[in-house]
Amino acid sequence: MPKKPSPTPIHNPAPPAAPVAAASLGYLLGVLVAATPVHSQNTTVCPNDRQDLEGSSKTSYPLGRHNCRFQQLYSELAGQPWIQGHSYRRDALGSTATLPAYTSEVTIILSRVIQQPKNIRPRFADNMGTSATRVLDRSWIQFPTTSQSPSIPAPFEYTLPYRRPYLWNGSGTLAMDFTIFANRTSAGPNQNFAAKLDSQQLYALGRNLQPGYRSGRGCPAPGVTRAAWCAFQLQHEGSRLDLRIESHWGMPSGVGQPSHSVLLLSFDAKPVAWPANSGCQIYGKPEICLPLPGQNSALGALTATITVGTPPPPLFQMHAQILSYNAYTATATLSDTSRLLTPPPGKGIVSSRLMHASDRNSPTGTISTTVPICEFY
Repeated sequence: MPKKPSPTPIHNPAPPAAPVAAASLGYLLGVLVAATPVHSQNTTVCPNDRQDLEGSSKTSYPLGRHNCRFQQLYSELAGQPWIQGHSYRRDALGSTATLPAYTSEVTIILSRVIQQPKNIRPRFADNMGTSATRVLDRSWIQFPTTSQSPSIPAPFEYTLPYRRPYLWNGSGTLAMDFTIFANRTSAGPNQNFAAKLDSQQLYALGRNLQPGYRSGRGCPAPGVTRAAWCAFQLQHEGSRLDLRIESHWGMPSGVGQPSHSVLLLSFDAKPVAWPANSGCQIYGKPEICLPLPGQNSALGALTATITVGTPPPPLFQMHAQILSYNAYTATATLSDTSRLLTPPPGKGIVSSRLMHASDRNSPTGTISTTVPICEFY
């Protein structure tokens, strides 16, 4: 039987008078790291590090197509003696709408190949290896209705049980050949639709990208109707960690009256009204207040990258928020908050895919290293 996944402002944060050097952020984080949560890695998930982390992207391949051929190579399946099926999960960050149930008519073939995923070839026939087994004959598979997951990442709900278990001793690269012949959706038969499966972008040089988990709500700047919000991304570069920041609808800059932004980092995200009775909320008590370089645009936008020195341990957690202010008008606003989890260093191209999205009989497809996250059981 398939395994069942576990469902898984106190004070005025006025910015310091002088900017904090970017290199000092790494030192401050190092001082604040007191304990790192320990998470067991399940080698049935590929890429392995996505067991406890949301992917950096989303994809509609292969389940969102009705006539396609899809191949994916996996090199992180050591310790999995038998494979009885696999599952996908939906994107938990950017997919808020309910996705109605649908069925797909599929065939799945598994085989063992010698080449690493980074060497996947554009011809489907060139990626079929030895011990090829048709683990799922042409069959209709039902996928359930799903809503936005309360947990991040989402559980693996889109399950494809095999008719024949596949013997796998954990060595080499597993090749999955996946054909979709037709589907039935709430919009009618044979539809292409946005399946929005959770996926991860992989890099050849070992970089690793991790989006922040947004929550809460920002406050509109005075005279602005839209609430301030911010998107964060952590990128592990091996010897350092970069924090990318995209802030939107903060305090706008005027002629001769620039507005600026401050990064607030805290260990918790308990919301507290700040200032009192303002309708704005500060999330947690900031342990770090870091002025960001540059000034906000006329629409209150700012992009910045902060370089941390030595990266914190994997899965080290903090909460980030943006305070933007205009010293000339004595006005300020706060964005929503994001939970940041440090990704481990990247392992390179541990998986890759080949796809022809509209013709299952095509001999060739398009190669990508943005892969749907897959759990084998």
